[in-house]
Amino acid sequence: MTNKEKICTHCDKERPVRFKGYCRNCYDKQLKANNPEYAKRQNENAKAWRQANPDKVKQRDKERWQDPAYREKERIRKWTSVLTGYGLTQEMYDDLVSKGCQLCGAPTAAKFHLDHCHTTGKFRGLLCSRCNNGLGMFGDSLDGLYKAIEYLKEAEQKIIGC
Repeated sequence: MTNKEKICTHCDKERPVRFKGYCRNCYDKQLKANNPEYAKRQNENAKAWRQANPDKVKQRDKERWQDPAYREKERIRKWTSVLTGYGLTQEMYDDLVSKGCQLCGAPTAAKFHLDHCHTTGKFRGLLCSRCNNGLGMFGDSLDGLYKAIEYLKEAEQKIIGC
C-alpha cells in the first residue's frame, strides 16, 4: 500500500481515499444518491463523453469483456434483473427448479424458461423448453389449446390404439 492509498471505508478496497474515508468511486455514488441534480449532471456529462469518444468506449468495453470476473459479474447482474422484473428472488427460482416443469412435471431440463403473460408481463411459472415451445406455438391461446385437445380426443376415438 502506498502512502496515498488507504482502505476505502465503504468498499474496503485499497484505493486513494478522497473525502470522509471514501474512494473516488464510492464518494461519487454517495453524491449521486443524495443529490439528484449532481446525478443528472454527471449522467449528462458521461453521455456526452461517450458520444464524443466512441472509439475509446469501444476499446474500454472490449477490454472489460475480456476479463472473466467482469463477464461473470455482468451475467449475474442481468440474471438478477430478469428475476426481479418478474418479482422473483434467486431463492424462489431455485425452489421452482427443484419442483420441475409446472406443466408436464419434468424434474430436470436442459433449460427452464420463465413463462410469462405477453400482454401483462406477469410471471406465470417455470416451464421446460418443450412445454414453453408448445405454449408459444399456440400463441398462449386458450381457444387454440382447447381446439387441440378436442382434435386429439376425436382422433383417438377414430383410431384405436393411438
